[in-house]
Amino acid sequence: MNKNKLLIFSLFLLVVLVALDWYSKYYFDTTLAYLQSVPVLGETFLQWTLVYNYGFSFSIGSNYPTLMRVVVGSFAVIVGVFLVYFASSNLRDSKATKTEKAIAFAQIFIAAGAFGNGLERIAFGRVIDFIHFTFGGTWSFAVFNLADVWINLGIYLIVITYIINYLRNRSN
Repeated sequence: MNKNKLLIFSLFLLVVLVALDWYSKYYFDTTLAYLQSVPVLGETFLQWTLVYNYGFSFSIGSNYPTLMRVVVGSFAVIVGVFLVYFASSNLRDSKATKTEKAIAFAQIFIAAGAFGNGLERIAFGRVIDFIHFTFGGTWSFAVFNLADVWINLGIYLIVITYIINYLRNRSN
């Protein structure tokens, strides 16, 4: 794939990921009542549970003033802009290695998550979360959304890329 097609594909991917995140939040916000849970896999493993996260990761800072939440949302959007810039620079570079291209796509995923949650936090002072895992009905993981999934996928891709490079270079 030539560099322009790769760049266009990555920007298209960014738009699709943000759109999926926003649509999923809209869907669950208009379909479920606040704190309503609907079983998806088993009665106590995966549920759709609508919550509003007024804080940051794991609802930390939910009692902070709205201005602080807007500042954090703005910071997330700024980070997303820089990540898109760095990714597009690598994808436009004809000398970019496979590793640099993989990192660029990871940056696109992280930027999509930053835009999805950051812009929502700026606009509404909160983020809609709906994916909820519980284990055995006794342990509950934090409720999260697709933007969080995009961020984690991007981080995993970076880690896996570095591990593969380390193992490849170690054997040389």
